[in-house]
Order: sequence, then structure tokens, then C-alpha cells
Amino acid sequence: MYFRLNASCSLVENQINHQIMAFSKAHLYDLHLRWLASVLRALCHPARLRILLQLAEEGEKSVEEIAKIHPLSLPTLSKHLTSLRVVRMLTHKDKWPYLLYNIDIRTIRKLRGRVNSFFDALEKAIELRTRK
Repeated sequence: MYFRLNASCSLVENQINHQIMAFSKAHLYDLHLRWLASVLRALCHPARLRILLQLAEEGEKSVEEIAKIHPLSLPTLSKHLTSLRVVRMLTHKDKWPYLLYNIDIRTIRKLRGRVNSFFDALEKAIELRTRK
């Protein structure tokens, strides 16, 4: 990276060092909130949402079959599948020479419950605050 040497050089270096040395503080939060955040983060791309809808509608599919309706390269699609698999939204099994993906309904139900609980808690807190 190129740095221009001037009076603000130390400020730029400090900002870069701060970014490099920063670390996540997510571990300091409640486990349920961390789980919810990780799953919602995995859902934050339209390709991943479409993959889930596709598997819900069509059932178990290989990467090649999933790719037929997506304008993505296989490596990019594979990364999206991995993101969903890491948070257990998808199951997978080897059926040589393919890897078959499907939705894990248990995680879907768990997510729905936790999202509903989260929004119920928000609504309740707002109601309590506005009554005062």
C-alpha cells in the first residue's frame, strides 16, 4: 500500500493499525443473539435466498442442478452454498460424483422461533417504555 508522507501520515497509519488490530467483540454477547446474527448474516444475499427457495420447491439438488437457474459461476455458487451450510441451513451428502444439498428444516424452524422471539421481545420492550 502506498502512503503519502505529509503531516497527516501518522493519522493514516494509526487508522490502518486500528483496523488491522481490531477484533470482533461478538463473543461478548449472548449466545442466542450471536447465533441469530450468524444465520441472518448468511441469509443476506439474494442468491442464498433463491437457493433456499429453489431447494424448498424442488428438493435435493447437486451444485450443477442448482447452478442452472443462477447467473453465477460454480465457484461463486459453491461459496454461497458453503455459507448456508456453515450455519446449518443446508444439509449435504456425498453421492459420488456429486454433493447433494437439501434444506435442514430443523434449522428453519429454530430460526423462525428465534426471530419471532426476538421481535416479540422488541415489541414488548417498546410497549413497556411507551406506557411510562
